[in-house]
Amino acid sequence: MAFKVEWGTEQIVYQTDAYGGSDADISGTTGVDSDVVDLATNGYHGAMVMIKATFPASPTDDLNFSTKYSNSSTFDGDEEEQQPAGQIEKKDGGERIYTYFVGLCKYFKVHLEASGSTDSIDVEVRVTPYRLTTS
Repeated sequence: MAFKVEWGTEQIVYQTDAYGGSDADISGTTGVDSDVVDLATNGYHGAMVMIKATFPASPTDDLNFSTKYSNSSTFDGDEEEQQPAGQIEKKDGGERIYTYFVGLCKYFKVHLEASGSTDSIDVEVRVTPYRLTTS
C-alpha cells in the first residue's frame, strides 16, 4: 500500500510589520506564542512550519523557537508539552528561513523569543497542514 501526502491550506500564524502583519517584533527573552494551529478538526496528521526571520544590522541576538503541543485548543496547561526545536542564528541585516515538521498532535503553537534583550527581530511563521492518504 502506498501513501500520498495531501496538503492543506497554508496559514500565517505570526507576522510582524516587516512582513505585512501587526504582531509585535521579537525582542527580549520572555517570548511570544503564535496563533494556535488546529490539526484535529480536519483530520490532519501534521504540518510543515516555516519561520522567516529578518535581523537588524549588526545583530547580537539569535531567534530561539520551540513548539508547544496540546490535546486542547485552549492550551489550559494540563496537557501542554513544550519541545525545544532550535535556534535561527543572527544574520547581519538579512533574512534567514528555517523549516521543520510537526506531527501526530491535535493542536500546537510556535513559541518565539530572542536570545538576548538587544535586538528587535521581524518574524513570519507560516504553517501548512498535511494528512496521509492511501492511493
